[in-house]
Amino acid sequence: PGTDLQLQGTIPVAGTAPMSIVALGTVDLGIAQMLDPDITSSGQLQFNIDGSGRRANPNVQGQIKIVNAALAGDSLPLGLQNGNGVLTLTNNRLEIDKFEGKVSSGTLTAKGGITYRPSIGFNLVVAATGTRTLYPSGVREGIDANLTFVGSPQNSVLRGQVRLTELSFSPAFDLSDVISAVGGTTG
Repeated sequence: PGTDLQLQGTIPVAGTAPMSIVALGTVDLGIAQMLDPDITSSGQLQFNIDGSGRRANPNVQGQIKIVNAALAGDSLPLGLQNGNGVLTLTNNRLEIDKFEGKVSSGTLTAKGGITYRPSIGFNLVVAATGTRTLYPSGVREGIDANLTFVGSPQNSVLRGQVRLTELSFSPAFDLSDVISAVGGTTG
């Protein structure tokens, strides 16, 4: 439900004739719940993508919109609400023109892109303001961050700044639980 896909095209199975493909539609992000029932998700991906040319070097272009995306679950340390963004697809790159959403009562923004031809590379910038987490159990943190992730799957660098703006412990907090969770022993 909530998903409408339209695919149209010509793909020659023999010879060297060019292909032509058009993909239009909307995908309901609630589909993530089918993959993991412990996750709650909603929102849409709206896309309009064209591809044409020879298989070895097709001309691909289009746009993908993320509309009111939400993702939460007990197994996830952070949840996303009101995620909205625009991605542009070109012959060799997926560009994040803009993305903004609410993460644990803070704001998350992202921009940059992923190059997929001739090889995979990325240059992504993520900023978070006013994000709060409850991890590990009994500890509340407030975090602001500005991070840049560049490189390739074989050689990448994550750099930036993460600022702890708040730290509090609940009365039930037990340091020995945290130590044992990270592989230490308590005595």
